[in-house]
Amino acid sequence: MMRRRYVFVAALVAALACGRTSIGASCPQGTDVLSGLCVCSSDDGCPAGEACELDGGICVCASDECCPTGYRWDADGGACGCQASSCCPAGYAFDSQLAECACAAASCCPEGFTFDSASQRCFCASDACCPLGTSWDSTAQTCACDSDSCCPSGYIYDATRGNCTCGSQACCPPDYTYSPDVRACVCSGPACCPPGYTLNGGRCSCASDLACGPGQVCDFDAGACRCTDDQGCPSGFFCNSDSSCQSLAGCAIDSDCPASTFCDTTTSVCTSAQCTLDSQCAIEEICQAQQCVAGCRSSADCQLYRSCSPEGQCSDACTADDFCPTGDFCQLDAGTCFSTATPWCVDCSPTCTLCLQTLIEGQETDFCAVTCQEQSDCPSGFFCEGVIQNCCRGAGCTNGLACSVVNEEGQLQTGVCQGWVVVDQTGLTYLCTDPTTDQPIVFEHACTPITGFCDSVSPQ
Repeated sequence: MMRRRYVFVAALVAALACGRTSIGASCPQGTDVLSGLCVCSSDDGCPAGEACELDGGICVCASDECCPTGYRWDADGGACGCQASSCCPAGYAFDSQLAECACAAASCCPEGFTFDSASQRCFCASDACCPLGTSWDSTAQTCACDSDSCCPSGYIYDATRGNCTCGSQACCPPDYTYSPDVRACVCSGPACCPPGYTLNGGRCSCASDLACGPGQVCDFDAGACRCTDDQGCPSGFFCNSDSSCQSLAGCAIDSDCPASTFCDTTTSVCTSAQCTLDSQCAIEEICQAQQCVAGCRSSADCQLYRSCSPEGQCSDACTADDFCPTGDFCQLDAGTCFSTATPWCVDCSPTCTLCLQTLIEGQETDFCAVTCQEQSDCPSGFFCEGVIQNCCRGAGCTNGLACSVVNEEGQLQTGVCQGWVVVDQTGLTYLCTDPTTDQPIVFEHACTPITGFCDSVSPQ
């Protein structure tokens, strides 16, 4: 409360003239003289907005007029109260709803609190401001119970479930008994079993098929209901061969799924769709709208020697030599295979100009070869491969003997006879080798069978 005491001193005027005596000046209207001082005797003796306290003769503030800037007169409290942000402490602003100065910046929030600019309030955001037995849950944005101390009487905190659970006999329902071993109330009387069930060995067991739902029967040995069809299972489950409800999700192979469905390995969910991937369809079929339809995306989707047309259908048209039978070429513009009179792979004869031997992991085959410059010179079933020369046969062969070969450029190239190990071949095979590259010297290219031997020539 703001009090002001206004004192008026009656001035004594001394006059020395012609026998006059001193005269005391009077106090202003509304005041009286008290001990030589002018004190208020009514509100008229006080400044505007103030009232006189008669017991002390003191003027006190009694309206907005005498309150400082930002303050308003509070008649109930009998004092001037702050009613504007201008009179609030630093970081605070006047809240008209609360009718008080409220924190309006992070600087005035208590420890552990954070300032929310949207609501203009300080909110708890850490363990430091949470009540005893609780901690800050950043996901739920609230203080959550995390110990027994915040649970109701008789309850304990279950860290696995994240809530308070019954922890004593006092909070167990009728016909339940608290078990410290499982930290829960367990059924111990007939009233805790559902209709149609009886208490057997501490657990409720079905007593008849009537206790089970549609599509289920009672397994009296197990005391549990077993499904007889999918109707006896909840949504998203099916009745498997063991009469148990199994989830349609989490499959790995088709046998994990019910009949007429398959396991979609992209989602591990059993589905009744025909397919979700091309690989789930037959050869020369692709998956469209979860249905297998005739078609192809590439020639790999077609049967051997058939190709995928621009229209997405498998056809007999060849698109390369390897679409044709062995020994044939592909006429690309017509998409047909044709053969030539060239003897691609026949036995060597006295008239053969290039009799070669292929080495196939323990087998040796001689054939009369046809030379080539590039792969397109050879038909289906043949590679255009480099020909290397054997420089020594039989006993007495050693490394380091000089040898010479007319190479592909038609030049005589000198090399060193060197023994090479061939898989599954007994002993070493001696080939004329370039000492610079340490590789056999290629003196010709010829069309050689991919299989390593000709159909007309049997392996030795």
